[in-house]
Amino acid sequence: MHRKGEDMETASLQYSTIGDIIRQYRNKADLTQSQLAGLSGVSTGYISKIETGEVERPSFNNIHSVALALHVPIDEIIKPYIELEHKFDVLFGILHEVVNIENTDLIVKVASACLHSKDMDSMDAIERLYHFVDQEMNSDSLKLALYDLIIRQSRGHGINKFVAKALLQKYLIERNDVTKLQSTYDSGRYVLHYVDFLSAEERVTLYYKLGVHAYHLRLFHESIELCSNNITEDIPVSLYKAESALIQHPQKLHVVPWSFDSVYLVVDLLFLFW
Repeated sequence: MHRKGEDMETASLQYSTIGDIIRQYRNKADLTQSQLAGLSGVSTGYISKIETGEVERPSFNNIHSVALALHVPIDEIIKPYIELEHKFDVLFGILHEVVNIENTDLIVKVASACLHSKDMDSMDAIERLYHFVDQEMNSDSLKLALYDLIIRQSRGHGINKFVAKALLQKYLIERNDVTKLQSTYDSGRYVLHYVDFLSAEERVTLYYKLGVHAYHLRLFHESIELCSNNITEDIPVSLYKAESALIQHPQKLHVVPWSFDSVYLVVDLLFLFW
């Protein structure tokens, strides 16, 4: 078991490394501390304390401002923070800073540090991260990496609600790759194991998307079965619920005679709402 003094010594060593990095880049740029202060907006005295390791826990915002002025690669200053910083809000703020850089591994490491923060309940931390990924990220590849992280951490803590939600979002992204229809359909079917942990609206989306997916794979009976689940969902009529009702019956065109016009109508609808 580490004593407090040992932890403080480790922290000092890590943050003095940041000070060393700042000093090395400043010397390389041939800047005085005063000149760097002018470029970064951080006071000369604070820069001096960073370089000498006098500041026990430097503010990330100040470190980031200095690093930007010196063109220090962001991963060089973030790694000490995600190893030692335990406050969720600080780590979450860092995540906002790095989310737009092209470094998925670093972003996942910061997100993982958020989920291991000491001052927030695991459920709350996972929920914050999930909503951040769902609502504020645009890169599908990055979303997939972070949903994988959420799934792992949620399983580890027995939080099936977010296992289900993250699995659903993964499926909705991956199903867009039409070259992998069968494997992504299997992934979607796997979400059904967690369907009771989804909201009614999420269940409607899953059943409808899987139903259309099954249709494209010519799994007509599975398609009917999946879409029929939506008819019984106790929610106001949604587009997906209404389309499920429409699709459920015209699919019988494969077992009973239908006109060509009906066939084309159903096929057009299935492609339209893929």
